Amino acid sequence: MASKLPLLLLLIAVTCLSQFYRVSNSVIAPELARDLHLSARQLGWAGSAFFFALFAVQIPVGVWFDRFGARRTVAALSLLAAAGSVWIARSTDAADLIAGRAIVGVGCAASFMSVVFLCSRWFEPHRLATALSWVFAASNIGTLAAATPLAWIAATAGWRNGFLGLTVATVIVAIVFYTAVRDRPPEHRPAETRHETLGEIFRGLWEVWRTPGLGPVLSMHFFAYATMLTVLGVWGGPYLYDVHKLDGVERGNVLLAMGAAQCGLGRRTGAGLDRLCLFARQRLDPGTRLREVVGGDVVTSWRWLVVVAFVVLPTLAHAQSPQRVPAPDRHPATGLVFPPQIADAQKYNLTDYGRSMKRPGLGYFWNYRAGDLLVATLYVYNLGVPTIPPGAASWAVQRQFELATADIEVLARNGRYQQLKTAKGPGECTYNAIVFRCMTLSAIQSANQRHVYTALMLTGYRNYYLKVRLDWQEGSTASNATLERFLSAMARDIVR
Repeated sequence: MASKLPLLLLLIAVTCLSQFYRVSNSVIAPELARDLHLSARQLGWAGSAFFFALFAVQIPVGVWFDRFGARRTVAALSLLAAAGSVWIARSTDAADLIAGRAIVGVGCAASFMSVVFLCSRWFEPHRLATALSWVFAASNIGTLAAATPLAWIAATAGWRNGFLGLTVATVIVAIVFYTAVRDRPPEHRPAETRHETLGEIFRGLWEVWRTPGLGPVLSMHFFAYATMLTVLGVWGGPYLYDVHKLDGVERGNVLLAMGAAQCGLGRRTGAGLDRLCLFARQRLDPGTRLREVVGGDVVTSWRWLVVVAFVVLPTLAHAQSPQRVPAPDRHPATGLVFPPQIADAQKYNLTDYGRSMKRPGLGYFWNYRAGDLLVATLYVYNLGVPTIPPGAASWAVQRQFELATADIEVLARNGRYQQLKTAKGPGECTYNAIVFRCMTLSAIQSANQRHVYTALMLTGYRNYYLKVRLDWQEGSTASNATLERFLSAMARDIVR
């Protein structure tokens, strides 16, 4: 009997790659949206493209397995996945990203089917579920790698270089898979086969679909897996970024925990299913307890699943829910003061992001409003940067200004603004000897269809960023006058 370990390792390798590719968008979604100017809809299409493509070629993959074998099919499609990975790394817009994801989806379409196809030939029936559970559980290493490790790579080398590195890994796996894997054990002589007609293929598929009990299993998988992938593979990262203000590695840590939860449970269930099948075949005494037959694996796994679902997760969710902490009227480190009123604008909201989110680098913000004429938000933060040069000319301030501008563009793509375009700047503006880097944009507010100006001002002040965001009515003399009074008073009143 030939060794089965190389087969299992290579099956784990191809399924790890498939898992990595399918969920890789989530943790780097904010960076993708920023660099490729993606809207929420385009980000959703990029996530879906992989699965649409994978679904579209499942029947052809089955036909290729029958005609060419799993070894050649998986190796060839893995090379296609590598090409798609290069496409993603070189993408410049949403269309490129969606196309690259679709190509990768086709390239990964044979990965999990090959596990069932090859394990059913290499393992005895009473060991099949155990072998499958080992591979499927270990495949989640790819899910784990697409969380914190990918976030770290994106933060240090860039997500494009991360995908180029993944391309190399995919090519290596394809070559080794073609070289080392065999479609059947050497002692098993291949059965005589003939090419089926298209009609015979569909009749065979119809017989599979009529398998008793298949419907409930598919229904469970349809809802459970789709729910998990929606969060883990697409929207978990953007949610953690937008709502909880987590950076890449912190987002990766949360998604890593989700992926890790699958590994142990999947492995424990497989061995239990093997013993459950053995119980059914041997027709043991009905009085024998199920727990004794399956060794407690399935029962214990589901018991812990219930505990996690109904006790642990709600407790953690309550514990981690951010509680809004008000910001002080005076920033302790810079001495900046934020009075109840600045010119015509009243202070109406103030939040200590650092304590609310348990991330001191996020700092504070204060909201001011002057009726319908002006809305202003002032931020003081340092993102954990120890030294921020004063003024608007430093690289640190200019880089932060670019990121803040990208955030406004993301708001527009997500529906807050329409027809966003630059009206003035970027350049420098000075109020009461404070020099800001400034830019004004014109837009239409989606909520009320009003034409507005939206402005960004940013400077370094005593090792902190001081950022001002302003919205006021376009073409309104009263609104423009309110804006000027606010800016002049702000620069005077907050510096005392």
